[in-house]
Order: sequence, then C-alpha cells, then structure tokens
Amino acid sequence: MRLRGYMRATQRMVVPARVKFVIAECEEGFTANVHIDDFAKPNVMLAYKYGGRDLTPEHGFPLRLLVPHRYFWKSAKWVRALRFEKTDDPGFWETRGYHNNADYWGEERYSYEGDQSLKPMPAQGEEGSPGPKNALDARRVG
Repeated sequence: MRLRGYMRATQRMVVPARVKFVIAECEEGFTANVHIDDFAKPNVMLAYKYGGRDLTPEHGFPLRLLVPHRYFWKSAKWVRALRFEKTDDPGFWETRGYHNNADYWGEERYSYEGDQSLKPMPAQGEEGSPGPKNALDARRVG
C-alpha cells in the first residue's frame, strides 16, 4: 500500500529565521519536539491519509507527523497543532528519560546525563523508576 494524502512538513510554511524548534501538540497533552533542521528535511511529512483513506484513530487521525530519520517517538500521532519556538521544549517522551535528539544511527535512546529538572518521573535506574535498577551502570559511552 502506498502512502497518499500527505504533504512535506514545510511545503506551505514560511518559518521565521528565529525559529529553532517545532513542537507537535497532540491529543491528551502529548507533545513531540523536533529541531527545525530535522522538520525541514524532505522526508519529513504530515500525513492525513494512507492508501487513499483517512488515517484511522489508531494510526494518528486526524494528522500524523512522520520523522523517519529519528526514533519513532518523534513521529507523533493525533497532531492538533504545531508550535514554532526559539527554545527547545522537550516532549512527552523526552521528559521521561528518552534521548532528546533520538538519532537511531547514534543509538540515542535514553538520556541519563544532563538536567533532569523537567522530568515529572524518575529516570530508569533511579529510585521510583519502573525500569531496571542497574540501568545507569550499563551506560554506553561513545
């Protein structure tokens, strides 16, 4: 089946030069943050149909952001609005310990370093975390 019913993310947008980040605001308060350089890549799209039919709710109706060169938590479902910002506003998954950049070639899955003040939940390996208690011991460096 071929994806039909989409547009390049920046196809009809004029984005001011001061904008550095795009925040997808989605259903139930979910958000996804993407750097403007990633958002402007030709493979990034906003999809509203698949196979000639409207997206179903389980696949992101009414609109889905697809960022195929990043881990999939950056490809937000149920997009209701796009917010253009000068500063980063970490998304739903990033505030819960996922890596902010999400480069799968660099295996950027989790972020244990840096400021965790935006996290409403503890990072894996910290007290109260649902993850393994020794997760911080096995950090990959490089």
